[in-house]
Amino acid sequence: MAALVVTSLAAGCSGPPGDETPEGPGSGIGAWPTFLPTPTPQGVPTGTLEAPAMSFPGSPVLVRTGGAQALVDVEGPSYPASTKVGAVQVSCTFTVRVSELTAPLPMRGGSFSVLDGQGRLHPLTVASHPAPPDRLAPGRTYTLSLVGVLPAGEGLLRYYPTTEGAVAAWDFVAETD
Repeated sequence: MAALVVTSLAAGCSGPPGDETPEGPGSGIGAWPTFLPTPTPQGVPTGTLEAPAMSFPGSPVLVRTGGAQALVDVEGPSYPASTKVGAVQVSCTFTVRVSELTAPLPMRGGSFSVLDGQGRLHPLTVASHPAPPDRLAPGRTYTLSLVGVLPAGEGLLRYYPTTEGAVAAWDFVAETD
């Protein structure tokens, strides 16, 4: 019986011969979920105050706010080598790269925070030296190091260029196993 189910599922995954062109997101499986970022031809989601983007570390977001546009990419979290297996709190470092700015972009002290899997908010500290300016200038690339002690488990690194709200978030897992 199990072999029949596997064979039936495998047969259902292939289309007729010569039909290798995908029809777009969600084709054949229903409507594209509204909580997922809208795919773009370049594959980079766009985040605004009206429609924040959701991503994951290593997958950049095109941020648009207040007339400015920038590509924001996140790496991490990384941990010290001394992190204990099974630790409930983890010293995390995120590296954020901001590039392709078209206009000055706000970068105030509390621009990034983490929302953990329990709904608690954790501020991050900018550990970059020198610290970034309050407004990032176009034509330059900035690399920021953000640090914080976070609970092990899932979290969202969120970017707030202004106090109005987040424009992007990156889903991550702080693993200690």
